[in-house]
Amino acid sequence: MAAKRHQPEAAAAPPALTINDLPDACLVQCLVSVDQEERFTSVALVSKRFHSLTCSPELLRELNISIWGKAAAAPRLEALRSWLLRHTSSMGSLELMLGCHSIERTPLLDGCMAAAISGGAVQHVSLELYDKYHAEGVPYTLGSWAASAASLRRLAVSNDWEMCLAFPLDSLSQLEHLELSASSFTVSPAARLPPNLARLEVCQTRPNATQAVQIGHLRKLKSLVLSGAGVHGLMDCPGALVAGLPSLCSCPEHLSVSSFPAGPWLPAAAQHLAALQTLELRLNVACPDEERPAWHANINAALAHMSHLTALWLEGHLALGCPAAIAGMACLERLCWFNPDWPRTDSPLPHGTYQRSMRHLVPQSHTAQLSAAALAGMPQLERLSLNDVPCLTEPSVWQAFWGWAEQHAPLRCLEFVDEDADFEDEGKVPMSTLHAMVHLAGRRPALLIRGLPREEEEGVERAPYREDILREWK
Repeated sequence: MAAKRHQPEAAAAPPALTINDLPDACLVQCLVSVDQEERFTSVALVSKRFHSLTCSPELLRELNISIWGKAAAAPRLEALRSWLLRHTSSMGSLELMLGCHSIERTPLLDGCMAAAISGGAVQHVSLELYDKYHAEGVPYTLGSWAASAASLRRLAVSNDWEMCLAFPLDSLSQLEHLELSASSFTVSPAARLPPNLARLEVCQTRPNATQAVQIGHLRKLKSLVLSGAGVHGLMDCPGALVAGLPSLCSCPEHLSVSSFPAGPWLPAAAQHLAALQTLELRLNVACPDEERPAWHANINAALAHMSHLTALWLEGHLALGCPAAIAGMACLERLCWFNPDWPRTDSPLPHGTYQRSMRHLVPQSHTAQLSAAALAGMPQLERLSLNDVPCLTEPSVWQAFWGWAEQHAPLRCLEFVDEDADFEDEGKVPMSTLHAMVHLAGRRPALLIRGLPREEEEGVERAPYREDILREWK
């Protein structure tokens, strides 16, 4: 009988790899793509190892924390303070939103902020305070923690009620961008802004007559954004602006003013803005009919001092048409002209020296339709953005405009609001406009013709794309 041959045993299969076999560095890279809240509420509960990994320095560079609920707010703030103290050296940016702000919780809140900056690594801080439980709101005093945040480069503080500026911030030599937003402000004599600010944004939602922030000592200010309300305006900022600009050590290149009446402060301030390149005027406040001529005269007088501007964004109740001073702006390359008072202020763009330098124009559709002659005198115009839905008018009214668009060789981009909207409905793109666009595209294949997004949410004044355009201009 033949001997049986020995059969070698099959090699054992290697054990299957699991996620726990991956090195820490690899797992941390995987966790980068996981939402921060998901990391802390779910991933951290998987095991002690994963709990530790969720606090890796690579994952703590940018933190966004929100706290709601009155009952649990105090213990959460206390726990957050302890956690921030342990990890402060890893943080580069902190956004903290407290939706249950109260006077009793202010010391705990300030303790959290002091813990966050104690490591000297945080450069960006955003603090948003709300109180949905008290209709009258809760005031907030910008604490001493802000005065000791020497590493900060950007600081944004917002409160839905009053804010008190009580501490000097002039020791923050690294701070370049400061945003303050509140319903109203109280400014103590000791308050002082950081001297090296490059951008200052202040927003106030209701008027008051308290002392204003002084800006005369700001040596490097390049961008100033002011938004206010009411007759007095933001912290009486029209008056403070006039008072501060003559002694301003710097020369701002960008000024944005929103929700102010166009009073005499405007031409007075314009005299001290010799280096200004971009001006945004959003006078979105009600103007009595009897004051409209004065508003128009003040705007025109201000622009007469700013013939050096390269970009002008003009939006608001400008009842007497486009200011004549625009015609003399020989350096103007970008212009937005938006007037909600149409059609009673229906008028074309003026003729003047600004036409020779114009490259990007953002008018309303009816203004463009009336301004074919002015458009023909803009040899460098490359981009035309209509910032509202074209009007439902007879096609013959638009013939001159479409003829210009077909013949104007420098034009590279023609933008309309939402070319995919329903046809012929009120507020939508008319069929005749779409036919004209198709014809133009056939005659000029290289011309970029595109639609712009239309804001769908009710109650929002400006479509998002207008903000995108402004960011391009800055």
